[in-house]
Amino acid sequence: VDMMKNRPQIVFHDPLAAALIFKPEICGYARGWISADFHDTVDRGATVFLDDPKGKHLIAETVNSKAFFRHYLQITSQK
Repeated sequence: VDMMKNRPQIVFHDPLAAALIFKPEICGYARGWISADFHDTVDRGATVFLDDPKGKHLIAETVNSKAFFRHYLQITSQK
């Protein structure tokens, strides 16, 4: 990636998310609804996904780890 050529080092916060920008086929996806618990309980902050083909949220459900690492190493080993 051109923007990385002039940097002495790169810190990846979420390399899978970054890889999906360029290679979305690395993951399999599911559509549905995501909700979060905001009540003052032990589950506060927990998220729940409900599978629904008509849902407005899309989540990565599976990862092809070989394809991810192949892409990641190709990008990070460029000089």
